[in-house]
Amino acid sequence: MSAAKKTLWNATPSTGISTLEYSDYYDYENDSLIFLEDDDLERFGGVFSGVFYCLIFTFSLAGNSLLFCTLLKFENLQRAPNMFLMNLTVSDLIFTLPLPFWAVYQLHDWVFGEVACKIFSMLFFIGFYSYMTFLVIMAVDRYTAVVRDVMSWKVRQRRKLHAVCIGAWIFCITASLPEVLLSETKLGPNGTLCESVEYHHSLRLFMYYLHIVVFFLVPFAVILYCYVRIWTRIWKCKAKKKQQAIKLILGIIIGFFICWAPYNIVLFIQSLYLQHGAEQANISLNYAYYVCHCLAYSHCCLNPFLHIFGSEKFRGQVYLICDSKHHPQSNQSFTSQNASIRTSVSRQTYV
Repeated sequence: MSAAKKTLWNATPSTGISTLEYSDYYDYENDSLIFLEDDDLERFGGVFSGVFYCLIFTFSLAGNSLLFCTLLKFENLQRAPNMFLMNLTVSDLIFTLPLPFWAVYQLHDWVFGEVACKIFSMLFFIGFYSYMTFLVIMAVDRYTAVVRDVMSWKVRQRRKLHAVCIGAWIFCITASLPEVLLSETKLGPNGTLCESVEYHHSLRLFMYYLHIVVFFLVPFAVILYCYVRIWTRIWKCKAKKKQQAIKLILGIIIGFFICWAPYNIVLFIQSLYLQHGAEQANISLNYAYYVCHCLAYSHCCLNPFLHIFGSEKFRGQVYLICDSKHHPQSNQSFTSQNASIRTSVSRQTYV
């Protein structure tokens, strides 16, 4: 998967929908070519994706930056839940940074050169892979802590915790290298393109199924299993924060499904076209792709939204940060309030 391109010709499994029938685009009337669908489809895809990228960038940068500052200022990052959440926030920020450049690409063409094409493609894939990786790690860590009653990471060897995070980043960077090496700029019918080289038909089909299984079905199955088990465990206890924890669990599961299920359904339908030897996709499927891939990219806004607005603890911390900025004279009380928040939440279990 990569940033959606304005053109749908010569599309790869990374970019989404493949070439359409020329008969869908042209009508032979009076021995002349009349441009029909292509203009409307490309205009819709370029404008819709470009505007949506800008909105995602704005909300994701603001939300994840605020969550990053909150974790850095208030939380003990030696604890596994906080460290994994911090890494997830960093992955969202990495994914977010290239979006303005992809927005320009959608609205115009690629004007940043081949080096930038490879760099931003690398940031895109590292952000995407690390997001999925740390989301699964967080689910497994919370499952082992709540359901299995495994001793918290904070009393384990901290080297193991750091090794998990470093290993995850090495894996994500390594996994992104093939896509980065295959990214290139070339001239297209509507300007300069930044995209992956075209795959063979069978390889394209394999990449579709690999993406659907590895980056949707497997993570969703792990997340669903872990959080459902956590949910049933919390439901039986008498914790005061039970309802808040259940809402956060529901938000994580439903949010992940809404962001990624439509996009992968479109990819699966496209794979059926390829499986039957058809390189064409109908117009409606291409419109659906533009909408669904933007919905998938909005996942980077989900994490700060759930943890800031869905957690009383984070809302209180954000309020303290904002209040200290607007009222510098309250900095002395800020420290004591910070300490009281740490004390009050230290005995609570947050999922």
